[in-house]
Amino acid sequence: KIQYAFVGDIEAAGLTKGQLKEKLIKELDRFVKVPEISVTISAYKSKNIYVLGEVTRPGQYPMKGDNISLRDAIVAAGLHTREAALRRVYIIKIDEKKVIPKKVDLFALRYRGSMKYNLNLVPGDIVVVPSTVPSEINRALNTLLQPVFKAAAVDALLSRE
Repeated sequence: KIQYAFVGDIEAAGLTKGQLKEKLIKELDRFVKVPEISVTISAYKSKNIYVLGEVTRPGQYPMKGDNISLRDAIVAAGLHTREAALRRVYIIKIDEKKVIPKKVDLFALRYRGSMKYNLNLVPGDIVVVPSTVPSEINRALNTLLQPVFKAAAVDALLSRE
């Protein structure tokens, strides 16, 4: 709802900018001879994209308009981490009937200025920035060897006594 002088609360939910403008003109027509109205959306609360994986701040990001570029989405997520596989980034678009993955070379976009990869994202799109293979191997080895390292540290502390 919006509140406007003379007319009070006006229901705006579900209306387009044009429909809201027409509704306001109709309501104000009783008080103003030629009402001039301009409707601007300052922020969308229901339009979001998602950036996941090897970025500084993975998560859900609200859109300020009807679309956002891939470059702007990655910047909003705090840029990629050192472990990011920049040549294997995917944009996942979810259609009513199917999921459509599109591979994007973020390295070419960021470091070579290849704007053909700066695709426009629309609400509901998911950007996945995967890890490089060596970083995945490193994480797996750390997970497997962590108990061994902890046991060795405890053994070293006990053997000092």
